[in-house]
Amino acid sequence: RKHFETPLGTFPPATETIDRIAAAYGTDRAFGEEILHRSEHSLELQLPLLAHRYAGALPEIVPILVGSFHHHLETRTSPRAGGEIDDFIGILASTLRELRDAGQQVLLYGGVDLAHVGKFFGDTERMSDTQLPSIEYRDRQLLEAIFSGDGEALFEHMAEDTDRRRICGFPSIYTMLHALADAGQPVRGELLEYHQAVDPTSDCTVTFATAYWSPSAVR
Repeated sequence: RKHFETPLGTFPPATETIDRIAAAYGTDRAFGEEILHRSEHSLELQLPLLAHRYAGALPEIVPILVGSFHHHLETRTSPRAGGEIDDFIGILASTLRELRDAGQQVLLYGGVDLAHVGKFFGDTERMSDTQLPSIEYRDRQLLEAIFSGDGEALFEHMAEDTDRRRICGFPSIYTMLHALADAGQPVRGELLEYHQAVDPTSDCTVTFATAYWSPSAVR
């Protein structure tokens, strides 16, 4: 809950909103593992872009670090089947509605990657150029599930192979899609760019995309 510094400016935290979410969710649950933020670098990558886009009118930031959903993939049970994930999504959706009703604009900005494959990430066989098209094919299936705005379609795609491609952004995007839907603002996504970063020396391949979401029919 400190200011976020970037080479292009200083971002103030949305302290009131952070405290409101934490109080509703439970302070112990909200901040019990706050130490994990020390090594998290999503904001480090995204804040310079926001500073450039909003130069002179920097928005307040509510940083949300979403943990692993791997247990749900292994058991094929939806993350929304009760428990703390469903609780948080409901609270976030309620907060979004309150901010919207108060006339405030909210931007949800996800700092995530897609696939992480190769021996560098624990695969037993090296990646080859002939495998990259199949990775892209599955990635584009994933993106279409995301762009549909359907969090459960995203979950089903991930559960098909128990996250074999190690999609790091899945929990964050799932949370975002469900919170928007519950807030009465379903969305539809559009792809801007898709790329694969390949390092053959370390056998490390990371895929990533840039996309935006705009409102679809309001429920």
